[in-house]
Amino acid sequence: MLRMKLHKLSGFDVMSASGQKFLQELARFPSGTFENHFSQVATNLELSATTDEAELDRLYAAALSARLCYIALNGLGGCKGQIKPELERHRISLEQEFMRRRTLALNCAGWKKLSVAVRQEAERVFLSVRVNEGNLAQEA
Repeated sequence: MLRMKLHKLSGFDVMSASGQKFLQELARFPSGTFENHFSQVATNLELSATTDEAELDRLYAAALSARLCYIALNGLGGCKGQIKPELERHRISLEQEFMRRRTLALNCAGWKKLSVAVRQEAERVFLSVRVNEGNLAQEA
């Protein structure tokens, strides 16, 4: 998993941490980073109360995939705001990976124990991919 590679580089072993410890470790990342933001929101929503580390890991992976989709679908990577047709295969691959990871996260037992309001807010923040209006395909 991309997250595991990322966090092995950061110097802590996520697999041995509890859900709360996992969020505390992510909170150590600099302010403004994806990791820190994920930790803050997940902590505020008290996700570790019903989700274990593996479930938070799945949500983190899905949220990271959603962010990568947003970047790709809105031309915010190295393309200077342009949506290049030759990168469509890559965008499709990112979208498919996001949908797979989203499904894994939403099927976790801990996720299902969350209140409807908390699930909706977590989905809104972590699992939504918006395409800016100017980047939508024009109808023929």
